[in-house]
Amino acid sequence: IQIAFPPSNLVTLQWNSDFLVGLGTFFLQDAFGGMMINVDMTQESSVDLTNPAFTTLKIKATPSGESPPTEETPVTFTVIDDGNGYEDVELKGAMTDWANVDMNNDGTGTWTLTLELESGSYEWGAIENDGSEWGIWLPSLAGFDTNPTVVVGPDGSVSGDTGFTVPFQGGDEVMVTFNVDMSDDDISEDGVHIAGTMNNWDPAASPMSDEDGDGVYTASFSLIVGSTAEYKFLNGNAWGTEESVPE
Repeated sequence: IQIAFPPSNLVTLQWNSDFLVGLGTFFLQDAFGGMMINVDMTQESSVDLTNPAFTTLKIKATPSGESPPTEETPVTFTVIDDGNGYEDVELKGAMTDWANVDMNNDGTGTWTLTLELESGSYEWGAIENDGSEWGIWLPSLAGFDTNPTVVVGPDGSVSGDTGFTVPFQGGDEVMVTFNVDMSDDDISEDGVHIAGTMNNWDPAASPMSDEDGDGVYTASFSLIVGSTAEYKFLNGNAWGTEESVPE
């Protein structure tokens, strides 16, 4: 059933529920399996629709004495946020009539949503709802040139794209200065160095300096705000001369 909403954003659907009693079960559902609209048409005779996002409804009917309804398969969709701090990830696709449906965050940046799908092929995607008109389309940030597609087979098999990871997109940079007090140590003739994720763990790439001779060696790097850096100090320029860090 295709719905066209008037400016008032109110559509009322009515039917004769008495006529349906005894003929089977009849449910009026939204386009994605009754997650938000699921009306027993034998018990109710009307429904008011006020959300213009729902432009398609379907009637799920099981006639008495007939075969059961089409089998549906639970499919879990997953979007992994690798450090971007997304706060409102929403799925949309052919199975939702491209309406946005909230995904669930486990607290670590993994967003999931399980939908019951009939056999078929479904294009889908997800947005970060940042308050803009369309949100941030996440599949493009995950490397997709076309929409992700999942296929549900007649036997309930699931193939294709059920999830993706959005890599860290970067951000503003800030200068970070690392300091190490070597005043109680004999300094290697190769100097003091720092190695870490900021220089691909190269022990000789980043010498540290002690400009004022106070025994405190420093080195500065431009790092992305929100990123994590791991590092070790070395009294030398090769592995085997690095500091011993307590467990």
